[in-house]
Amino acid sequence: MNYIVLDLEWNQGTGGKGILWAEIIEIGAVKVNEVGEVIDTFSRLIRPVIYPEINKYAGSVIPVDEKELEQGTTFVDGFSKFIEWCGNDYMFCTWGAMDLTELQKNMDYYGIKNPFPFPLYYYDIQEIYSMYRKEEDTIRSLDYAVEQLGIEIKYPFHRAMWDAYYTAKVMEQLPFSNYVIYKSIDYHRTPRTRKEEIYKVYPTYSIYVTREFSSIMEAMKEKRVTSSVCYFCGKPIKKSIDWFSVGGKIYYCTAYCSVHGWMRGKLRVKKGRSKGENTIFIIKTIQYVTEHEAEEVKERQQEIKEKRKERRKLMKETKKLLKSGQIRE
Repeated sequence: MNYIVLDLEWNQGTGGKGILWAEIIEIGAVKVNEVGEVIDTFSRLIRPVIYPEINKYAGSVIPVDEKELEQGTTFVDGFSKFIEWCGNDYMFCTWGAMDLTELQKNMDYYGIKNPFPFPLYYYDIQEIYSMYRKEEDTIRSLDYAVEQLGIEIKYPFHRAMWDAYYTAKVMEQLPFSNYVIYKSIDYHRTPRTRKEEIYKVYPTYSIYVTREFSSIMEAMKEKRVTSSVCYFCGKPIKKSIDWFSVGGKIYYCTAYCSVHGWMRGKLRVKKGRSKGENTIFIIKTIQYVTEHEAEEVKERQQEIKEKRKERRKLMKETKKLLKSGQIRE
């Protein structure tokens, strides 16, 4: 098996909104064999058709101009050549979680049949770098990692080919074999049925990706969504703090396993992928935490309760003043 270290550059319309959020303008990749040797490279400029003018931000970051892009190939041809180059047995590696998602969105736009397996697993080298540095809550840029690891800077950043090269060099510097179990999951395609739902257990956490639901309320009725299970022993554990919302899109809970200690649950509510439907799906993680970290969750819950109490009190007082005529709407 080979590792395809992929990087993409893309352009956006004004404000980053339009029929396609990010139009790919360059595909770059490095092919690495199982012993970490670079055995081939791939590079294609893609001629933009949706956003032919490079926006101000992209132009300030990506060292490519519109004249160069005019000589590029079509996305359909570039993608076809890329997949042919990848071969039959490979695993994607990217810096961050966006490249594969944006690649598939561009494929959808052009009506290209998705050739990737479902679920699509890959290695997020940015995440693995953070784990290696014990900075799981910190997002580092590629140039930061390159500098910190003492990798020689030979080429400019923010060109797909060279960013893929630097990502491969970071992989080379890491004890990558220690992290091969930590396969990330791409969420561009979501489980359609309960049978397709994804459940993975890693040494330091478990993850569960649900099928799509019509609402959060419907999802929270599912026992598999709201239950807590110790990912060390697989046994159900009683929650110390039940699920509570942080801004509507994130939920937390804590639970205690008498054998393995404190666990923190997290639900991330994501917009569904079904066309023409207003749906959601949930990514649930259960992670071992210290007693201090579990206490921090409790403090956060209490803080949210106090803020909601203050808001209700303010609304009640405002209604009284409106009713008495002391203030007007």
